[in-house]
Amino acid sequence: MTSLWEALVTAALLGTERQAFTPPAEAGLLGKLLSRLDAANPEAALLSAAATVSLHQQVGQLPAIARQPLPTACDLDDLPRCSPQAGHHLSLMLSGDYAKVLPEWLAAVAAAGQRVPESNLPALLDLGQRKTDLQTAIAPVLGKRGQWLAAQNPDWNFVTGAEDDASWETGNRAARKALLNRWRSQDPERARHALEATWKQETAAEKAAFLETFSTQLSLADEPFLESALSDRSKDVRRVAADLLARLPDSRLCQRMTERVHRYIKFGPNQTLEVTLPEALDPDLLRDGIEPKVPYNYSMGEKAWWLLQIVAATPLRVWTQTQCAPEVLVQAAVQSEWTPVFWQGWKQATIRQRSPTWVPALLEFHLATTQDVTYLQDEDLQQLMALLLEAEQEALALNHLQIKGIENSAVLRLLYQVRSAWSIQLGRAVLDALYQYITVLEAQPLWHLLEALKEFALWIPPSLLTEAIPLAAAIENRSNWAASTDQGCWSREIEKFLALLQFRQDMLQAITQQSK
Repeated sequence: MTSLWEALVTAALLGTERQAFTPPAEAGLLGKLLSRLDAANPEAALLSAAATVSLHQQVGQLPAIARQPLPTACDLDDLPRCSPQAGHHLSLMLSGDYAKVLPEWLAAVAAAGQRVPESNLPALLDLGQRKTDLQTAIAPVLGKRGQWLAAQNPDWNFVTGAEDDASWETGNRAARKALLNRWRSQDPERARHALEATWKQETAAEKAAFLETFSTQLSLADEPFLESALSDRSKDVRRVAADLLARLPDSRLCQRMTERVHRYIKFGPNQTLEVTLPEALDPDLLRDGIEPKVPYNYSMGEKAWWLLQIVAATPLRVWTQTQCAPEVLVQAAVQSEWTPVFWQGWKQATIRQRSPTWVPALLEFHLATTQDVTYLQDEDLQQLMALLLEAEQEALALNHLQIKGIENSAVLRLLYQVRSAWSIQLGRAVLDALYQYITVLEAQPLWHLLEALKEFALWIPPSLLTEAIPLAAAIENRSNWAASTDQGCWSREIEKFLALLQFRQDMLQAITQQSK
C-alpha cells in the first residue's frame, strides 16, 4: 500500500503531461476499483485513484489497542447521595450563581455525611483544581465515586495526592511548590530534605518561593537549614528565612533579638519603657533580616524602624516575664514617645508567634484611637482575629457594634473578619442595627455600608430571614432618600440581600431534610 501511494504522489508531482498516468494494477477489491478508471483521461484517473486509495487506507485502519490494564471498577458501597434539590443548588453555584455560598454548602453536605451527585463531579473537580482554597472542603463530599474519578485524571491529583515524585525534578515552579506544600503538611522532614538536596541548583526566586512552604508545620527541626539560609546572597531568601525563624521563639535568631532588646529597651519605674535607639545597622542585623529603609506607610526615622523590627522578632514571653500583662505593656507603650515602635512590633510578633493572649490588648487600643500609629492592614486584622476563638471574635465585634453603630468603618472591618457561622445573637444585632440606621438616622446612606450587605448575607443565619424582610419596607419608607438614586440602589441591594438569605435557607433545608 505504501508503494502504491508513493507512485500516486510521484505522478502528481510530475504531472500527467510530462508522464502519462495509467491506473496501477493492484490485487483484490482495490485493484478491481482501480481497473475501472478511464485511462484515456489521465488527470481524472489520477485524482480518482488518489481518492480511492485514500478511502481504502482509512477503511483499513484498526483502532488503537490499549496496552495498559483497565482501571479497577469503583466500589459502589458509598455515602448517600444528596437530594436532587441540593444537587440543583450545587449546579447553580458551579455555574456562577451564588458562588460565594459554595464553602457553606460543602461543609453542610460533609456534616450530613452525604456526597455530591455523579453528574456534578467533573465540574467540582475542575473547580478544585483551579481554586486550591476549596480543595480541603471538596475532598470529603466526593464519595468513593469521586475518589475513583479523580484517580483517572492527573489534573485532579489534589484529591488522591498522587503527584509523581519526579515532578519535583521536572515540574515548573508552581508544580514543585504545590508538591512541597503537600509534603510539608504530610511529612515536613521529607520536604526539607528534598529542598536541601536541590538548594544549590535553585534560582533565588525559587529558593524564596520554596522556603515560604516551611510555614506549614514549622518546627525547630527546620532551624539549622533556615539559619544557613540567612547567609544566602539573595535578599528575598534572607527575608523569608528571617521571618520563619522569628516564628520560632527558641531559634538562635530569636535569642539574638532578645539580647538586642535588653540592650536597647529598659523597664523604668512605674512600669515605663525607656528606649535607646541603635546607633548603626551592623552586618549582623542585616543578616538577621533587618531592613534598612523605612516603608512609605511608616512615619518614623530609620533607627526607630530598626528597633521596631527587633521588637517584632523578639519572643513575646520576654515582655511578659516582667510580670506585666499585655494590657499593661500596651498602656506603657502608649505613655512613651515610641508607641508605633512597640505597637507595630508587638502586632507583628503576635501574628508570627500566633499568640492569642496579646490580641485583645492590641485590638482594643487600635479601636480606641484614631492615631496613625496603629495603622492596621486588612490582612493583619484578619490574622489577629483568626487567633481568637469564634466566641471571642463575636464578643469583640458585638461590643463595638453596640458602642459605635453599624455605620462605623472600624466596626465593619471587625464584622468582616468574623468568618465562622454567625450566632443568632450577632446576626440579630446586625439586622437590628441596620433597621435602626435605615429608619432613625437622618444622614444620607453610606455606600460602604451598602457594600457590606453583600458580606452580611453570607454570614447572618438564614433562620433570621423573616426578621430581615422588614428592611425592604423600611427602605421604601425613607422619604428623605426618595429624591435621589440612593433609595433605588438600596432597594436593589436589599432585594439581593434577601434573595441570598432565601437561597441559603433553601440550600440548607435541602441538605438536612435528606439526612433525616
